[in-house]
Amino acid sequence: MATSTMAAGQQAGNDAYHNRVNDQNSTEHSRIGATWVALGAFLVVLILLAVFILQNSNQVRITYFGASGTMSFGVAMLLSAVAGALLTLLIGSARILQLKMKGRRMRSARMAESDSAVYDEDRNAVSRSDSSKP
Repeated sequence: MATSTMAAGQQAGNDAYHNRVNDQNSTEHSRIGATWVALGAFLVVLILLAVFILQNSNQVRITYFGASGTMSFGVAMLLSAVAGALLTLLIGSARILQLKMKGRRMRSARMAESDSAVYDEDRNAVSRSDSSKP
């Protein structure tokens, strides 16, 4: 009986030790870690983009709203991708601004409604106290 109790005690001690070691080795996610991963992904995309531009260096004629010129195909594709990203950013920013304004209106309407309810309660309390006086 004493042997099984000792074995259980040793097992509990081993479990506690392993839990401490695992806690020390485990890492939590952080903003710095996420930024580091995003930077690594950005660098990979940047390298792939540089390879694309270097491999597509043949000159093409570009015409846009009456303006025309020549540039390398890779640079033309890069500029069109940047223009698309800026357009997406503009539309997304407009939608975010729209949602923020709607949230503010809803919040101010709720505040006005709650202020009105408090005023009504105060007015009702005053009128009840006035009616209870002889």
